[in-house]
Amino acid sequence: SHHHADHVGGLPGLLHSLANSGHTDRLDIYGPPGTGDMVSALRYIARDLPYEVRVIDVEGGTSVLLANGLAASTVWAEHRVPCLAWRFDLPRAPAFDARAAVDFGIPRDRWSELQRGDSVVIGDVTYVPEQVLKTQRAGLSFGLATDTRPTTAIAELMQDVDLLISEATYAEDSRQELAAANGHMTFREAARMAKESNAKHLWLTHFSARITDPQEHRDLAASIFPNVSIGQAGLTGTLRFETGYEPVSEG
Repeated sequence: SHHHADHVGGLPGLLHSLANSGHTDRLDIYGPPGTGDMVSALRYIARDLPYEVRVIDVEGGTSVLLANGLAASTVWAEHRVPCLAWRFDLPRAPAFDARAAVDFGIPRDRWSELQRGDSVVIGDVTYVPEQVLKTQRAGLSFGLATDTRPTTAIAELMQDVDLLISEATYAEDSRQELAAANGHMTFREAARMAKESNAKHLWLTHFSARITDPQEHRDLAASIFPNVSIGQAGLTGTLRFETGYEPVSEG
């Protein structure tokens, strides 16, 4: 299994940074089959770590439950080496209906049990969470599609994400054949895939070194998908349950 250095070469530095910051919890690394061998090779320069590293192989079309209730799902990307596109979902707990709880006469100090999803017995009456929880609320989601051609499978995986982070290796449409040959996308192709996905916002990244100023080509994408940011060092954004995606700073 081949791994491209621009996607994995920074791992030893990250492992050392975690060690230097006092990290001792086990670190899980997920990737396509062959990731274990790649991590072992890179750990030649990051041998002694104060924490355990566990590598988990993930096949396309599977889901993984990560820490803090975050769920990841994957499909195979279309590239020259085995590569995954990832979607991450953070579910949101249903709203608690305080008025209903008061009407039922459930003491306030028992509310947290119902919020956790446990039943509460008061006297000879059992109250179940469904009686005091409002309908399910939409969670948060973001997707990563780097090193791939645009595919229907990826567009379907990314349906309605708050933020899609996508490669856009080539800018102009004239580079289309090169993009197809090398398993990459143009700005317009990435924008079309974001539109098909009904994503709320798009970040473009993974630019060819031939693109001196990616910002100059923003209109190629924006004409198809207006809510687009051009990736650059220091680009940050926030996902909030109430508001979805919020730009924080454009670099």
